[in-house]
Amino acid sequence: MKAFSKIYLFCLIILACDDELDISPTLYIETSIALSTDQGVKTALVGVYEELSIFWSGQVQSISELLGSDSEQSYNGFSNGLKAIFTKEILSDNKAVFDIWKQGFKTINAANQVLSAIDVVEEQADQDRITGEARFIRAAVYFELINLFARSWQDGDPAVNPGLPWVNEPTSAIQASLFVARNTVHEIYSMIIKDLTMAKELLPETNGFRASTYTASAILSRVYLMQNKWELVEEECTRIIDADRFMLIEDFGDVFNQSDNTSEDLFTIIFTPQEDNQNAFIELYAARNRGGNQGQIAIPPSYLERYDSNDGRLELFYLDPFMIYRTGKWITNSNSDGNVNIIRFAEVYLNRSEARYRLDNRPGAAGDLNVIRRRAHLPDIGDEALNLELVRRERDLELNFEGHLLRDKKRFSTEIGGLPANSDQLVLPIPEIELEVNPNLEQNPGY
Repeated sequence: MKAFSKIYLFCLIILACDDELDISPTLYIETSIALSTDQGVKTALVGVYEELSIFWSGQVQSISELLGSDSEQSYNGFSNGLKAIFTKEILSDNKAVFDIWKQGFKTINAANQVLSAIDVVEEQADQDRITGEARFIRAAVYFELINLFARSWQDGDPAVNPGLPWVNEPTSAIQASLFVARNTVHEIYSMIIKDLTMAKELLPETNGFRASTYTASAILSRVYLMQNKWELVEEECTRIIDADRFMLIEDFGDVFNQSDNTSEDLFTIIFTPQEDNQNAFIELYAARNRGGNQGQIAIPPSYLERYDSNDGRLELFYLDPFMIYRTGKWITNSNSDGNVNIIRFAEVYLNRSEARYRLDNRPGAAGDLNVIRRRAHLPDIGDEALNLELVRRERDLELNFEGHLLRDKKRFSTEIGGLPANSDQLVLPIPEIELEVNPNLEQNPGY
């Protein structure tokens, strides 16, 4: 994200703090001081976005892609942790898994720090906005984590299945009261929805590069999509579309690798040349001559056969010097590492299209789907010819390699690498070190 001074907050005890948090006193600001003034809380919120920019830099999304991948991509990199995720041979001491858990709860704790000091903020309008932003961030991170570390909503009984520890108080010291157990999947979803609903009500319609009321609605539509709450998916998406504030970019290739928000972006993580954080998508997906690190994730030629020959989205794929296909969604451009598109307007149409189809509104579903197809230079699909597989196919071809793969395959009960969608191997383990620190945490089956 844009360069800001970073505020370093103590990590949650369940993170099992490591050497990376042993920072120089000149870079550290005591939370009691930082959060004691109006400006201090506002500066701390900048720090929360900084933590979010690490979490949502492509790191967590790529794990979803690799764990959910079958024939869509292949991992040829040098990270044993990511390779194990791709092959579904994960151990509880997997470093990539621990890094996601750690950064996720570090971001949640930073949001809790801000919320704990909200009364210090002088103006009510500022209090509302900051509360909305912090709750949005907390909910968004929890939603990513619950889809990786717990069974999906439709897999068994969410009121019984263990989810994640819900923590809504900031932590800055080790004490036994912090050894919390896992809430159920149902409880975590309920609290995510509560946070996002409040954020939707408190956030403004425009908020620069930060979260807006429509950002909260978009994440809510993802949550309701996982729960099969089709009426609510349609309601949130219609709210965004009817606001008339967003528009698809004419050329699909211009959606990605931009250095600022576009008319299609509801939320992005923006990187600048001065930014310490890096676009993890580029490191993993781009060929070395496009800014990547040896192109760790390749696209099999067979995947490109899923597209119609005249589909404009095909143009974004390219061959690297070793004649390996890569996606052009994540490359370094002349200005910077480019942004990470977190929520695109195209996804809103696709979410509503699926919801409308499942609500037996075929004309509405086809209309939404055809908005996406026209941008790709494809002919319209009539509502009589529409079926769920076409809705799903369009979603795959539009949103691939952006972090949706695992969620979507679990929603559609699709086999992954020969494993059923409800396989224990498709749920990440609670990191081993967390179990050692917190005796109240329960490990996932199979580990």
